[in-house]
Amino acid sequence: LNRRIRDTAMTQRRRTAPKAVIKHSALGTALAIAVFALLSTLNGLTSGSPARVPTPELNPAQVVEIQVAALRHNTPRDEGIAVAFRFASPENRDRTGPLGRFASMIRSEDYLPLLNHLGVQYGATVVRADRSYTPVIVTDRRGVSAGYLWVLKRETDASCAGCWMTDSVLSVGDLADLRLA
Repeated sequence: LNRRIRDTAMTQRRRTAPKAVIKHSALGTALAIAVFALLSTLNGLTSGSPARVPTPELNPAQVVEIQVAALRHNTPRDEGIAVAFRFASPENRDRTGPLGRFASMIRSEDYLPLLNHLGVQYGATVVRADRSYTPVIVTDRRGVSAGYLWVLKRETDASCAGCWMTDSVLSVGDLADLRLA
């Protein structure tokens, strides 16, 4: 009788074990997905990019910070460059696009220091009517500083009405010409 009870208990455990494994496996998968989503969100927040697309709620300084952070954290798939391109004004995209051409321009000698740079300093953003100007100095991976002037325009185009978008980024040869204050 004891042997029969023990055998019955073993059989029941074998029948229920796969369900438990499946249940735990599904729970583990759900937990892994939740952790990945959380880490992805935190990465977006720590990379200084509260939004990955232009919105009228973003001010000019935020747009510049999003683009600079995206370029700083560019990936082998050029996701950072794609974010920067998304914030380019329609006129800028007409001059520098499509994305592949824009990526080549960013990799040119003048703009290469922006990619995966080590440090950044922002100057005061000056807004005049529908234009804004933000000086930026980045320190590249070799420790060399490069200066840029971000020029943004508040768009009136229906697809991005009210959004601040980058009209141009000017490379400044002499950092003495770039005022951060």
